[in-house]
Amino acid sequence: SKHSGLDLVAQVGTKLYPIESGRVVISKADWKESDKPTKRRKGKKGWRNGNFIVYETNSGLLIHYLHLSKVLTKVGQRVERCM
Repeated sequence: SKHSGLDLVAQVGTKLYPIESGRVVISKADWKESDKPTKRRKGKKGWRNGNFIVYETNSGLLIHYLHLSKVLTKVGQRVERCM
């Protein structure tokens, strides 16, 4: 879908690190066995995101990590920038 963000691709199981410190505002695990990671499936409300998190950075940006193999964060959890 069209958006102004940047899409990055990685192998399943690759660890993700925050680009900036912040707090998790959405942490959702809604992956279903019937979903295939290699095929897009359009649901009633648009493209499915599978497992995903959204966090708000200290500077106010919302960062979305979609199509995750696992969700290891909880809403309200602080995340720290790693380099």
